[in-house]
Amino acid sequence: MEKLDLTELHQYFNDLSLSIRETGDKTSSSLLAVQGELGSLNATLHTTNYLLIGILIMNAILLFLVLFKNNRK
Repeated sequence: MEKLDLTELHQYFNDLSLSIRETGDKTSSSLLAVQGELGSLNATLHTTNYLLIGILIMNAILLFLVLFKNNRK
């Protein structure tokens, strides 16, 4: 009877160990997916920053031209 209990306990710990490994594997794959998405968002953010800098430069040039034109009058 005692041997049966130890066998059940051993099986329980094996199942627990397997569950922990599966959880680690799922977490790892999820983290890789999140890392890929963050890389994509980072590239999008760089593109957005370049576009905003371009708009800022165009607005500064336009402001300079308007002020220059108003001072000439």
